Amino acid sequence: KIINEKIYLINKYGYRCYLLEYKGTLYIQTDYPFYQVSEDQSSDVVYYTRHLVSTVTNELDIYIYRKNNLEKGNLLAKLTSVGPQSPEFDKLFNELDIKEKILMIEEAFYKYIKGDTSGLVLKIVSMNEKYIMKMYEPLEELRDTAYAMKNVNSEGPGRLTKYAEKSKKVQEPLPVPSDAKVSPYQTPRGEIVGPIVYLHNLYGQLNSDSYSATTSFQNVKGKIRIFIPTKEDYWRDVSIYEKIVYSKHIKQIRSQDLSKYESKDIYGLILKSDPKFRIVAKFMQNEKSTGDKRHVFRGRDCETIKKDKLILISIKLGITYKLPSYKLPSLNEMRDYFVKSKSPLKLDKISDTDLPEYYIVYTKNIKRDILCERIRKKLEETDSVYIE
Repeated sequence: KIINEKIYLINKYGYRCYLLEYKGTLYIQTDYPFYQVSEDQSSDVVYYTRHLVSTVTNELDIYIYRKNNLEKGNLLAKLTSVGPQSPEFDKLFNELDIKEKILMIEEAFYKYIKGDTSGLVLKIVSMNEKYIMKMYEPLEELRDTAYAMKNVNSEGPGRLTKYAEKSKKVQEPLPVPSDAKVSPYQTPRGEIVGPIVYLHNLYGQLNSDSYSATTSFQNVKGKIRIFIPTKEDYWRDVSIYEKIVYSKHIKQIRSQDLSKYESKDIYGLILKSDPKFRIVAKFMQNEKSTGDKRHVFRGRDCETIKKDKLILISIKLGITYKLPSYKLPSLNEMRDYFVKSKSPLKLDKISDTDLPEYYIVYTKNIKRDILCERIRKKLEETDSVYIE
């Protein structure tokens, strides 16, 4: 048993060593015995060296999470100690490391899906349920994508990307009814679907910097995690072909969530990864952007937008910075002010009606944060702020 199971011993000097056998002779060595042996050696030794130590991969974030749990105590247990109704609970939860937070969310949803309705689990689920997507497993799309990938190597490294771009537009994800049927079964649309799956893209949503937050949201950047309760007993990363399929579904779901806002010329956007107030102003799309989506004004941190554009947004929203006490000069005097101050404003593009707003903001030195506050308040009043 000591030889076959590679059980280490401690020699008289206190060092680890291993017991080996060669033609009936037992001996020890300090090195791990990886070497190959010939067929005429003891069957025990042949077995031993043919069953070398195997490598089991484990994600670093999961390893760190488990290590931290051993050092600090189970994180769920720690939050239990303060109670889910305590104001301290939200504070502790939000101070967690991103990876710990995600793993805790996964753990809570795992327990909830398995039937745990304790206060702590329900609290974490209610705080994060909008980030966990629920749908039927799209068996046909997964099968077709996996089949297409068989030719990736023969057609070059760009084949997979081309397939993802050219594949037919994904249909609207089928809602999961409360009396979900046993899978696989044929939907009313004629699709063959599998069991219910749970997905999230929190690594992309929480881990994006300010610059890339909007792009990450729109393009489903970062890893996608999946839990299929009827097939697997754990959350895992999606495979390469699964990512192609589920990325399209996540984009479709997000597009549905945004649809009521995208009909507006201007709306606000607050993302989980970077909760700054962003403005999406479609009318500001660059004139050169015909067919080139890189120039689309798709959402910018309000306080990085130039002041003249914020004034124009304010005007479009019906916001005025005039006060009854203001005594404004003539239009010619206003234009002379901007000319003499060498303002970069394109005065020929500003109407006589709008000019006073520009004049007030610049002469009163109204800061961008004030402009953003007014714009945000106006958009909130008209239910025009999308909060992820």
